[in-house]
Amino acid sequence: MGKFLNTIMRNSILTQAGIVIISSTLFLGCNDKIQSTTTSGEAVQEANKEMAKAEEDLNLAIAEFQKESAALITANEERIAEIKLEIAEASMDNRSEFQEDLAEIEAKNAQLKEKLSDYKDDGTQKWDDFKEEFNRDMKALGTAFSDLTVNNTQ
Repeated sequence: MGKFLNTIMRNSILTQAGIVIISSTLFLGCNDKIQSTTTSGEAVQEANKEMAKAEEDLNLAIAEFQKESAALITANEERIAEIKLEIAEASMDNRSEFQEDLAEIEAKNAQLKEKLSDYKDDGTQKWDDFKEEFNRDMKALGTAFSDLTVNNTQ
């Protein structure tokens, strides 16, 4: 009977040791998941902060670009008014042609002004596309001004 009790006791101790090992493993695994969840939450908060900062930077860039572009458009309007006076005062054979060309330039400038004021923030990629197209149109308008004034002096 002594061997029988010894075997039962040994099995009982092994069973209890196994339960302790399994419980410890489960407890430590849960603790790691809690820490992992906390770390994930912190990462999400950091990502949200970075996104808010990027959005703020984009809004500042848009506002600055709009301010600079509005100043260029206003300068174009003043230049158009000056050229209109020059054309009116000059004795030219092709005055009506210059007036038509200037009217086209004036219309393009007005379109750019409207396009600039109508722009709504649609994210970085759309902003980059808008800015690239707007700058290309402004450059074309500048070239049209140059061509008109070169032709006007001939």
